[in-house]
Amino acid sequence: MFDIQSIVLGITILLNLFLAGLVISKNIREKTNLLFGAFVLSIIFWTFSMLIFRVSKELTTFIFWLRLSYVAAGFIGITFFAFCSYLTKNKASNKLWLFIIIMVGWMSFLLLKPWFLILSVIDHSWGKSAISNPFHYFIYSFYFIIFFFGALLIVRHRYNKESGTEKSRLNFIFWGVLIAGTLGTFFNLIMPSPWINEWRFTWLGPVFTLIFVLFIALAITRYHLMNIRAIAAELFTLGVLVMTGIQIFLAKNLTDLFLQIMLFLLLLL
Repeated sequence: MFDIQSIVLGITILLNLFLAGLVISKNIREKTNLLFGAFVLSIIFWTFSMLIFRVSKELTTFIFWLRLSYVAAGFIGITFFAFCSYLTKNKASNKLWLFIIIMVGWMSFLLLKPWFLILSVIDHSWGKSAISNPFHYFIYSFYFIIFFFGALLIVRHRYNKESGTEKSRLNFIFWGVLIAGTLGTFFNLIMPSPWINEWRFTWLGPVFTLIFVLFIALAITRYHLMNIRAIAAELFTLGVLVMTGIQIFLAKNLTDLFLQIMLFLLLLL
């Protein structure tokens, strides 16, 4: 049974999936579009992992998906870093990228190990919480923050050198991601930390990524970001997709669920 928080997470997945598909489909050969799509797909992966963690019943299952959510959050940081580096023409050396790839691979490997980070998971009446190793948690937090907020510093540095439309575009990206990223970090990194251990609001972190969606949409329609001004005409379709997505999570039986999924896929095409 899906509660209201899980339904909201499901809607968030659909909205971000729509945006990623829209950006990639407009110019699939454009590297900026592909990197942005990879960033949004990382957000979707993270949100989906959080959703399964919330609704799963078996101990081993929700521990596995919780670990995957940490892996996905790490990919959010690295894909955003890559997107911002390319967008701002900030060329990193091959040695730096090799170091980054090794770091991401090593951290992902550690996160899937049963002895790393997560010590235990507790199932409460209101949801689930986890007990984490403080030292491991500090390492992971540093790993995420250095990539995600480091990428924002790259955008801000480029912003100070630009003018006109490009400056406005970077300003929209900076503030949209800063607001969503700060709120997401607060509810999904600081609050669930071993020193606070407040897990009741972790579902809000993925929802705040919609702030990023809104700011990107504004950047698209006002400053021709990624050459897809046509998004203005497609916002109505987005609204229809949201309503159809809600019906998927409210389906009363398998037949109804199948029909709603088919309708959603048809609209997506």
